Amino acid sequence: MMYRIFCLLLLSPPLLCAQEMFQLAPPIMGYSSVFFAEKATVTLQFAQNNTQIRYTLDQSDPTEQSPLYTAPIAVTNSGTTVKARVFGAGFLPSDVTAATFFALGKKVHHVTHTPPAAQYPGTGPRTLVDAVGGNTDYRNPGWLGFNQDSLVVVVDFEKKAKVRSVLLDFLQSEGSWIFLPGSVTVEGWDDKKRQYVALARREWRSETPAQRVQCVAEELRFSTAFRTKQLRLTIRPLAAIPEWHPGKGAKGWFFVDEIIAY
Repeated sequence: MMYRIFCLLLLSPPLLCAQEMFQLAPPIMGYSSVFFAEKATVTLQFAQNNTQIRYTLDQSDPTEQSPLYTAPIAVTNSGTTVKARVFGAGFLPSDVTAATFFALGKKVHHVTHTPPAAQYPGTGPRTLVDAVGGNTDYRNPGWLGFNQDSLVVVVDFEKKAKVRSVLLDFLQSEGSWIFLPGSVTVEGWDDKKRQYVALARREWRSETPAQRVQCVAEELRFSTAFRTKQLRLTIRPLAAIPEWHPGKGAKGWFFVDEIIAY
């Protein structure tokens, strides 16, 4: 019986094993900052031969039919997200790499704020308006780190300006106990009333873990444009880290690197 089985194996056509396909690494995206005055220039690189980088500017993930990257990409519209992916015959497409770019807003003459934690001082008060931005490393000097009761930021413009929204850029790195803040309140100085008036408010809840470490830009739009020379922002940390996190119950950290008024 064993002899018969052996013969059958020899006489049968050889079994072809499915070739394992390896995934390509994502392309390297280069740019000076995600904040720009007139335009941002984005470069994409991938060294392997017989591969192509495809990209999109419309929020969709790149496919093999998306535009082919051949030269640096000029971004001129605020809020544009550049997504890129590598394709190659015999390989699985890479993961998507992405970055969103924002135009600079009103020119800031002076900014003051509550002191940050001693170990995360950034480069001083101008960290919030220098258009440099941090990255996903919380130790980068582009970030200011806070975990006290609140951060109060006062932004003075060169002259009175009509403001319709404020953009804030935060770091989300929950493995490092860094969360989006609990809330942000924006107020504008009213010369006639001689007091600050409320313009916008946003609250966050971290009920489920974030998928990755990331920079999160949030734009708070006003119901109507407001003419003022000064804004005051009050940012409060997450009051208690949620139950799913090892640090549950403790006050969350938040990191901010840029505040832009439009």
